[in-house]
Amino acid sequence: MKKPYKHRSDRSNQEKEPNMDIEGSLSNSSTETNYDKESALVEYQAAQESAHHHDNMLWATTNFMWTGSLILLGLILTQINEPSIRPLIILLGLLGIMLSVYVWVIALQFNSIKNQKYQRCKKIEAIYNLKQHTTLRYAKRSQRVIYAVIMTIFIISWTFVIWKVW
Repeated sequence: MKKPYKHRSDRSNQEKEPNMDIEGSLSNSSTETNYDKESALVEYQAAQESAHHHDNMLWATTNFMWTGSLILLGLILTQINEPSIRPLIILLGLLGIMLSVYVWVIALQFNSIKNQKYQRCKKIEAIYNLKQHTTLRYAKRSQRVIYAVIMTIFIISWTFVIWKVW
């Protein structure tokens, strides 16, 4: 059962929780916003859900783009020597390059948002001695490097298609 909400002034006898400002940095200043543990855990859950959402969106978008590019490349390669559709192949090649770059930019932005959200979770974990994200160990940036290699290969492939029919 949920506890009834108590106004901040009604909690004067309770133990003070650590202070966090709006940007999420820890502070001991009493002039900044004081979060109680329940509010901090709600914020923690929202940040974690948002991080998961942005990570899922990144991979769904990437999956759609990579699958579509591979199918379109396959179709184009079967017709690459057909002179009547060369302008269309060049146009599709340019579109493939632009979409690859666009998805790469989206990936960087979603990854940045995800990392900011997880950093927020880690700050809340530090305050309340939680361990969900602070003890996680993994090879940093390894996925980003592989992602960059794959995106570069797509861009080079589309460039080769344009060059071949030009």
